[in-house]
Amino acid sequence: MSRSSTDCWVWWNSSSWIYFLEMHSLPNSSAVRRFRFAALLLLMKWLLVIVSVVFVGYLVIAERKDLSYIVINLMGITLLISVSHWVVSLRARCPLCLVPSFSHQQCSKSRDVRNLLGNYRLFVALDVLCKGSFRCPYCGESTAIRVRQRNRGTRR
Repeated sequence: MSRSSTDCWVWWNSSSWIYFLEMHSLPNSSAVRRFRFAALLLLMKWLLVIVSVVFVGYLVIAERKDLSYIVINLMGITLLISVSHWVVSLRARCPLCLVPSFSHQQCSKSRDVRNLLGNYRLFVALDVLCKGSFRCPYCGESTAIRVRQRNRGTRR
């Protein structure tokens, strides 16, 4: 088996080398921006939903009806972020299976899919922002959030 510059080696258990191929990558820089922006919008949406619920609970317990306009504004902002997330996430597709990774599809999911608070999209968003890679919930393949290296060799 020949090795190229895109292959990786990992040291494992201090006694043996394990050979594996590099993860899939995204085709261009706009796809990288789309994935990061969709992940950020999804986290903002969940954060605003949690803040709205907590604030409504506070208003009910404290009986402060004069601050209800803040809840209405928070729900409006959440709706605006939800719509923009929906628009952006439809174009953020896995490079292997071409299914939008952040939108809810009726496709069957991989056995290896992990979720956070019952939502696999939230786990994908945290992976994109924190690790710089994600595992597609539909095909189960790992993808690095970076632009794919193109081989500029000679044509045959």
